[in-house]
Amino acid sequence: MPIKLRIATFNLMNLDDRRDRIPSLEERIPILRPQLVRLDADILCLQEVCGQHERGGRMRLDAMNRLLECTRRFADSTNAADVCALMP
Repeated sequence: MPIKLRIATFNLMNLDDRRDRIPSLEERIPILRPQLVRLDADILCLQEVCGQHERGGRMRLDAMNRLLECTRRFADSTNAADVCALMP
């Protein structure tokens, strides 16, 4: 029996929570989030997500976490970046 697997990929063009970005993250989330939810992908690939460097070389993905925080797929994760991002 074949297994169906839904894969979605989005180029988010510099998704960041910096205040000088136009359009702002607050303007982008209401447009992007419903599309991600509607697709109900098993695998979600997000490109061009900007990260924030922490001391010790760790990377935070605050904008991505805010984008995904109210989605069903990532609701149980304390950090969406741990679920869906692979960092070099």
